[in-house]
Amino acid sequence: MRNYERLEQLSGTIATGLQAGEVVLAVDLVLGGGSPGTEERTALNAGSAILRQLASPSPGTGSRGHGAQRLMSARSALDAIEAIRTTSYSSDLPTFAEWMASAIDQAAEQQSYAGDTEPLKAALDVFSHLGDYELARVNSIVHTREEPMTWVPSTTTSLS
Repeated sequence: MRNYERLEQLSGTIATGLQAGEVVLAVDLVLGGGSPGTEERTALNAGSAILRQLASPSPGTGSRGHGAQRLMSARSALDAIEAIRTTSYSSDLPTFAEWMASAIDQAAEQQSYAGDTEPLKAALDVFSHLGDYELARVNSIVHTREEPMTWVPSTTTSLS
C-alpha cells in the first residue's frame, strides 16, 4: 500500500514540476518578444487557470482546467501559495494571483504582447519557485527515511 501511495504522490509531483516548467518557458518566450505557438498557449492557459484557482475565495469557484486539476493536489497547492508568497510584495495574494493571471491571458491571446511586463515577470518567478519546490519534493519522496540513500563506498587501490 505504501508503495502505491508514493507512486501516486511522485507522479503528481512530477506533473506539477513539468507544468510549472512549461509555464516558465512560455512566459519567457513572450517576455523575449516571441509569438506563442499552440503548445505555449496551452501552457499559458494552464498557468492562468492555476493562478485563478488559487485566487478564488473558495475551492469550488476557481477555473479548473485540465492542467490546473493536475497541479492542484493539496501539497502542490500549498507549494504554489508559498511560491506566490515569496514573490509577492503585497499581502493580498488573491489580487496578486489575479493580476498575473490576467496578464498571462492577454499574452496567450495575442501574437505579440504589448502589455505591462511586470505581472509576467512576477509569474515567471512564481512558476520558477514552484518548479524548484516540486523538484525538492520529488527528491524527498524518492529518498524517504524508510529507504535511506545508499552510498557507494569509494576505495582506492595503490599500484605500487
